[in-house]
Amino acid sequence: MLEPARDSQPIPIPVRTLPLMLAFLAVGSVTFIFTLSTVNNHSAAALQMNAGAARQHFAIRYWIEHGYFRSAGLGVRGTTDKPYLYSSSTGGSLISGFVVAKLYSAVTGRDSWRLLALHNQLVLLVASSLIGLLAFRLAMRAGTPPLHAFVLATSAQIAHFTFPDNLDLVWEITGRVWWLSFAAIFLLLEDRALENRSRALMVAQAVSVFLLTYMEYIAGLTFIASYAVITLLLNSDRLVVRRLLRSCILPMVLALGIFAGQKAFASVMRPDMPKEGSTFLFRTGLDGSTQYYKDHRDIAAGRDLARANWPENSRANLFQWQWLFLAGVTAVLTMLVAAMRSLIPPIAVIAVASLLGAYVLYAALFSQAVVIHPYLYDVMLVAPLSLALFVVAPAFLESLASQKGIVIVIVLFLAMWVSMVNLRDYAVRNPVKVSELSGR
Repeated sequence: MLEPARDSQPIPIPVRTLPLMLAFLAVGSVTFIFTLSTVNNHSAAALQMNAGAARQHFAIRYWIEHGYFRSAGLGVRGTTDKPYLYSSSTGGSLISGFVVAKLYSAVTGRDSWRLLALHNQLVLLVASSLIGLLAFRLAMRAGTPPLHAFVLATSAQIAHFTFPDNLDLVWEITGRVWWLSFAAIFLLLEDRALENRSRALMVAQAVSVFLLTYMEYIAGLTFIASYAVITLLLNSDRLVVRRLLRSCILPMVLALGIFAGQKAFASVMRPDMPKEGSTFLFRTGLDGSTQYYKDHRDIAAGRDLARANWPENSRANLFQWQWLFLAGVTAVLTMLVAAMRSLIPPIAVIAVASLLGAYVLYAALFSQAVVIHPYLYDVMLVAPLSLALFVVAPAFLESLASQKGIVIVIVLFLAMWVSMVNLRDYAVRNPVKVSELSGR
């Protein structure tokens, strides 16, 4: 709900949103096709052997056979003879895959493991395109020429798409990719509100908050908390407080209420089926156990525990993005220093800080969960760092260089390098075997 400063107006963006989104979808499609034909060209047999893919398939197959409402929309895990309701998630991230699989099953009478893998990567394609669109608007707000802004935005988009933990979505969809998609939409609407804040726009923001919370309710809570704190600190008048209440708090409470209703309804509909999920004490580490980690420093330093869940020949290539993290943090600090001198538009600070704050609050509160499964949460961190590294900080540096394009060229080649490093790390982690390709 950030309002532009009275002594300055936001730089207008002459490019229409729909054609621009189509352009980012086109760029993303090239990356999508390339990864599916190379590092993610896995056979149906390989997908069936993967624990994550099998877990997603089981949940969707259960909904198809027993009905979505039979389990109140909660995901179902376990085995055929011992299923249980997974109560730590709303099940929202599985809905689109369920619809696709049900339609395919109705037409062909069979399942398709590769179709679900394709669906998962299409969701990533949309998420990365929305990141690209948000990046473009942030660069334009900073006064970057349209062509330069587009290059910076596609650099962030491609680096985000090829991040190894995002490519892992081919096996199993998660709520965080959906959360990021709707968070990007919320921030895009916030940027549009700088020009014209209408009732329709506020409703659209409320819908995006509901969906991002429903898809990943903890990340939704931390994102809205981070956004609210930043917004109130920058502009604390009563009008902003009312907008926060209507567009953020109420839809967030509605999403949490529906989730609570799902669990209550499931207890009535399926009293015979157990519900399992991590408790608050376990996820936060407040259970006092030292079985998995010692303290919050293990979020970065204690990743051997997570490596143990992967094949031994792949463990050395997990979490090899420390240099990218350090570069991203440096870019964030550069951005903040420039913002203190009013050299960066406030909306850029709002966007990057809200996404970054979502991860920081999540990791601070639910530290044990992040230590055990860092590959599920690093995607929350890499998005704001990529926006800072490939878009906001370069846009600021390019303005100091009088828009000569030198910084843009450097960022483009850096993004190409980062993407190929990402693809190599992922390929070693999940090698495509020639025997799989010949056995399709």
